[in-house]
Amino acid sequence: MSEIERLLSELKTVQTSDAVAFPYADCRKLQAVDGRYAALIPDLDAYLSEIAGYGNWGRRLLTWPDDKIVHVLHRITASFFDRYPMYADLRSQITPENVPSLHAAIERGDQVRKIVAELLRHLRMERTATV
Repeated sequence: MSEIERLLSELKTVQTSDAVAFPYADCRKLQAVDGRYAALIPDLDAYLSEIAGYGNWGRRLLTWPDDKIVHVLHRITASFFDRYPMYADLRSQITPENVPSLHAAIERGDQVRKIVAELLRHLRMERTATV
């Protein structure tokens, strides 16, 4: 099995595992601590939706043109905290004990993000090797 096939299989496994509902209650718990986090729910939703969207392409990722691969790679290599640095202070509070649903949602998003990024990197390497 090629590395790309292995990654596609891993992506499918992660996506078919128990889906995590959006962690509204956990987000509200953190929002109540500090008004700076008022936009946490829409920001997290946008981020997780984008990651899930890329992951849902599955095998169709292999048909993407090179410019789209480069663009998505640039976007997907950034974690939630990289993309939204205003929430960096929350990182230490997002634990399985404190906000388990939020922690699980971010972890799952990171899994998908990392698999898609690795898949796209391998696809680019394969394409440049055959040119």
